[in-house]
Amino acid sequence: MRTSGDQVRAATARRVAELAADLGQEPRRPIVVPEPGRHAARRSSAPRVPGTVLGTVLGPAHLAVLVLVVAAGVALTAWWVVRDQSRQVVESPAPAPAAPLVEESPGGDAAVVPSQGATGTATGVATVTVDVSGKV
Repeated sequence: MRTSGDQVRAATARRVAELAADLGQEPRRPIVVPEPGRHAARRSSAPRVPGTVLGTVLGPAHLAVLVLVVAAGVALTAWWVVRDQSRQVVESPAPAPAAPLVEESPGGDAAVVPSQGATGTATGVATVTVDVSGKV
């Protein structure tokens, strides 16, 4: 009885012969790959997990340690959340207003200061425009 490997080899050889005949060439002999020896690594599709891990079951001591670690984590998280709660901030009294930098004229407009040229003489009049009350 022929195995599936033999059937694949025979079908491949027939197809190579047909293609060679279509191209007008001599068919090449297929390369034969030797079977692996007895010391070759056996490949399997099973997961590679050591046998000691597959049979391990958590015992009462393991579960107790696990519960303690989880409880410590929950306690640490709760402490962290409570510590970071918002606090009411007491507002400090406002500082006294500073002396004005520019003297205001009686009409409410900013004072007009003459500008000085390179010679030290008054060359024109500079104005300050106030867009918003109190801001320059």
